[in-house]
Amino acid sequence: MGSETFTFKSTSVPNIGFGWRENNSGFGESNGAGLVGMGRGPLSLTSQVNTNQFSYCMTSVGSTATSTLQIGSLSAPSGGSTVTTPLIQNPQIPTFYYLGLNDISIGGSPLNIPQGTLALNSDGSGLIIDSGTTITYLVNSAYSMVKRAFTSQTNLAAYASPSVGFDCCFQLPSDTSNMQAPSIVMHYNGADVSLPAQNYFIEVSQGVACLAMAGAQDTSIYGNIQQQNFEILYDLSNNLLSFTSTQCGSSS
Repeated sequence: MGSETFTFKSTSVPNIGFGWRENNSGFGESNGAGLVGMGRGPLSLTSQVNTNQFSYCMTSVGSTATSTLQIGSLSAPSGGSTVTTPLIQNPQIPTFYYLGLNDISIGGSPLNIPQGTLALNSDGSGLIIDSGTTITYLVNSAYSMVKRAFTSQTNLAAYASPSVGFDCCFQLPSDTSNMQAPSIVMHYNGADVSLPAQNYFIEVSQGVACLAMAGAQDTSIYGNIQQQNFEILYDLSNNLLSFTSTQCGSSS
């Protein structure tokens, strides 16, 4: 581990600690030069610059526009429709940002996921929001409900050999004008987040599209594909998280 002066536009901050890796692997790792830690831990960038507020706005997958990260007073939402949900702290794993996800609607119909399935539990499991994880992972019982409802409402043929990392894939027709993919709404505590189709139904190879979600054994993760084109504000003083629907990178 080393330390160095980091410069953000015209502002320089000395003695920022950082580490490095020789080998990077994993889905999406080949496209990045590293990871910025934004958690509650003492070595995260936000902790080291001593801020209680930050936001980021990630552009669409494949976009040439630049995503943004704002720290401090500059990170207030810039407009659009905003919804807010509490950030939940887990004393067992204090660095993560937990959210209360109550249910998910597919095609306008709530799944009625059993209460507590996605909640923070005594074993430390629950749902975290993570900008460094690509797709969303839901505990297997909840994911099975999502997959079943999504498949039943999609007028596409299932793809027999799913892409690595995905198990809910479909063959795209040559004419996509009549293609039907159901809507998805995430029902957080006090905040309903309606996802654009590009945030959950992605083309992974020529003529094959997959649901950008998968199952998990215990901890669920709200990944960055679902976060694209939302300005996401972390208000750590008040333990609140805001989603503002926008077009990230449009003013860059």
